[in-house]
Amino acid sequence: GINAEYMGRAVMEGPAGALAAMRPGMTWVEHTTTHPDEVVRLGGVAAARGVALLESPLTGGLELLKKGTMTALVGGDEAVFARTLPLLKVYTGLALYMGALGSATTVKIISNMMAAVHLVTTGEMLMMARRLNIDLKRFFDGIRASAGNSYVFETEAPLAFRGTFDPGFTVALHCKDLRMGAELAKRGGVDMPVNDLVTALYGARVLLACYCAFCGKNQLRFQR
Repeated sequence: GINAEYMGRAVMEGPAGALAAMRPGMTWVEHTTTHPDEVVRLGGVAAARGVALLESPLTGGLELLKKGTMTALVGGDEAVFARTLPLLKVYTGLALYMGALGSATTVKIISNMMAAVHLVTTGEMLMMARRLNIDLKRFFDGIRASAGNSYVFETEAPLAFRGTFDPGFTVALHCKDLRMGAELAKRGGVDMPVNDLVTALYGARVLLACYCAFCGKNQLRFQR
């Protein structure tokens, strides 16, 4: 997976980093999904140079990214957000203010945790419908109009109709977000039994992929 904290530090901090070229009064908009504590730290680093930081993780999925209509969850000084909003509107479909630094990243991590759960159930239910000889496109229409619908189901289930189930987001990145979410939940004193189960399922898939990469593709078919 991508070490977002390392990449952010390499690009923004240090003598040759972008932050060194920024003038006091400028605004740094950070779209990386990283740990809320790291966002707060970066805010302090930026403030020491007179630069305002807005965290602005993007959400909505790969298809909305291609269309430039993702949602920006924004945290930081509200006045800076208001000043930067016209720019954010250029390349997003919606920009929502979440609160102080760290709040937007927390919401994004929780959103990714929920999406991970929905992806697992979507895959299982698609297989269940297929094995029970339900037409998958009719199944999709029925669920989309029912209480079982979700944004993830609407956007990801149709991938199966094209003979694939690749949502454009790696399992390793899901594991990163699930681990950060579990740590934040523990900090808040919240038990997360469903998240723990989904984390274990994703973790097992990563281990299987590593094993198959080492042993060869035939091992992947054997494991299935």
